[in-house]
Formats: sequence, structure tokens, C-alpha cells
Amino acid sequence: MSKVDVAEPARDRGASEASPARSGGRPGPGSQHAATALGTVPPIPTAQVGHRERNFIREHLRQAQQIIPNDAAQLVGYDRFSNKHVELASDGYSATSAYALCVDFPRNWPKKVWKSIEDNDPLPPTISSERSVPGSFRRSALFTEVLQRDGFQDGISVELVVDRQRVGLLHMSSRQGDFYGTDLRHRAHALGVLLSHIVSNIMIGAREIPVNSAVGTLRRDGLWTAMPTDTANPLGDPTLASIIAPLFVLDFPEASFLWQHDKRWFRIHCEVLPDDSGAPAGGRSATLPSASRRRDPRGILVIASPTQRPAELTAAEIRVLTLMIVCPSNDAIARILGVSDRTIHTHVGRVLEKLGCEKRTQAVVRAVRASVFSPFEHPAASLAALLG
Repeated sequence: MSKVDVAEPARDRGASEASPARSGGRPGPGSQHAATALGTVPPIPTAQVGHRERNFIREHLRQAQQIIPNDAAQLVGYDRFSNKHVELASDGYSATSAYALCVDFPRNWPKKVWKSIEDNDPLPPTISSERSVPGSFRRSALFTEVLQRDGFQDGISVELVVDRQRVGLLHMSSRQGDFYGTDLRHRAHALGVLLSHIVSNIMIGAREIPVNSAVGTLRRDGLWTAMPTDTANPLGDPTLASIIAPLFVLDFPEASFLWQHDKRWFRIHCEVLPDDSGAPAGGRSATLPSASRRRDPRGILVIASPTQRPAELTAAEIRVLTLMIVCPSNDAIARILGVSDRTIHTHVGRVLEKLGCEKRTQAVVRAVRASVFSPFEHPAASLAALLG
């Protein structure tokens, strides 16, 4: 294996190292492929971690490569604060392929990247296990113009998940076609369980509060303490406070969701502060305290970051998707929202189409993992119901 690059700026890692990237990438028409083809590869987003953490994640990537044969591998972490994916370690990929897998592949997440042969296939997807149909990854520009040009013919992608939420991705590629069969897919599935917790712990220390975010704390008595900002934000909103308040008693140290305020959308991230702290320390770039120290929390750290509506979902569709997580039928959703079954049927159909899903269970899984839901003041749409 070549030297593993950990959290370093993008550079030419050598076209000969170009690695097979199968782990589904989804370059859209406006992606960076034209730039990378000209040799102007943008810097690869990387996690800001210490030397010890870098060596730690490097060693686990090496161990993963011993379990699952590959010609190239990349470990990616998901930063919930910035809603971006960052490279933790990479081995064997050119700068072009590494950027495509870290940035372009999850660009439209939670919309799925690949076309599975079987519905609800629980194993990690591979090029060889995907249908070759319009819209499939193997026909995408990311595969044909980037990965194949680097010599890769097959690949596997493992979504790393903790508590039903994505924490990262593992990409592995092979220059041999039809390489990742059922046995290796089972191995990858088991490996993903272990790597998920490792990456989750690494990302807790690597997260930084985006500079354009509003930061504050919510106290048990319902009062807000917020840092001053130049733009309107939802911190201080009593309705948002009532939505977040259940975290004081729920067994969830953190939660993320979407929130609309003054016609703008925000990604809200909440983390329960330990009993010896009631306010964010160190300013906007401070990393968060360990949730494992939570006992009798006095406050909840709240970060509100401006965002776009995922997958071009409308506000009504986000509300319906939120209720799809907890409601077993369209009729139940219609009763809560006070609209007709036909209206809900239309919304559900559009949600499935925009998320690239064939079944509502697939959409629900993706919504939970990507925190694409927006709680509101109804028992069925509370954080307690959505997280439970």
C-alpha cells in the first residue's frame, strides 16, 4: 500500500495511484469534474484533528484494508455542524478521485447514489451489485470520467451510522471488475459497525461551529443566552425552545433537525451540556464538551446554521416527511395536518421521487440518517417521537 494521506490539503497524489471509486458518486452538471480534468483540483475538505488522532485513524484504515482487499481506500467523516463531508484518511486515490468521492459523491445526500439490484438490500452497495440503468452510478460522470480513468472498475461504499444518523463513509475501489462479491460485502457491513463508532468519536473532536451560525444556550427555565449576530436567526424563539426542551429529559445527548424562521431555513444542532456548564466556551470555533459527562444538564447548546432545503423539498413536503417517520399511513398524516388523503398521497409521491426512493421506508431511513425532518408542536412531531 502507498502512504496514507491524513487530513492534508488536496494535491496531485499521482495518476498512477488513481483509485477505483465505486462507492457511489453523484456528480451533477455543475460539479467540479471539468476543473479536475484540467488539473485544477480544489482542496479536499479535511478534518482538523491532532497528531494522535491522525495516527489513530490512519492505523484503522490500514486494518480495514487488510480485511477487505482494495487498490485504494478513503475514510470520510460527516460534520453535522457544517453539514459537510471531510476526508479523514486516504490511500491510493489520486487527488481528483479523492475529491470526487469526498465531495461529489455525497453532494445530493440523502438522495441515494446507486440503483440496487434488489429493493432494501441491507449490504453495502458496489458497482457490480448495481443495475446498469439510466441514473445509476456506473453511468455517472463521477465513475466514467473520474474513477474509470484512474483505472478502477469496481468499488464498494459503506455508510457509517451511529444511533441511526450518518457519521461518515468508507470508500474502497478495485481495478478488477466484479471484484466485490457477496462475501466481501458482508465483511464490509461488519467492518462498518466498528468504524462507525471510531469515526463518530473522531468527528466529535474535529467539529467546528461555522462562522455564519448563531450560537446560544437554552436553560431549563426556558430562557435563552445567545451570542450577538448580524443576521436574523431563530435563537430566542419560544416555539423553538419548546421543541428543544424535551432533550433535558430524553436519553439523547444531541439532536439535529431543520427549522424554518422568517422564510429562511436553518439546520439546528443541539447538544446537552454537562452539569458543570451552561454556556458555550471558547467562542464560535470551540469544539463541544463530551456528551458522555451529561448528568443533570443545566443547558443545551444550540447552533443554528443557514442551509438550503435538501433535495429541493418544499416546506410542505418536509412536514409530510417528518410525519412519515412516525405515522404508519397517509391517513394518519392527513388527520394530523387536517388535509385530504389525496393531498398527502401527492406529497409522499413527490418526496419519494426527490429522494430517489421507491418505498416510503427507504425515505424514512434516509430522513433520519440525514436529519431531514422538522419537528413542530404536535405530539406526533415532537423530538421525543422522532428520536424514539
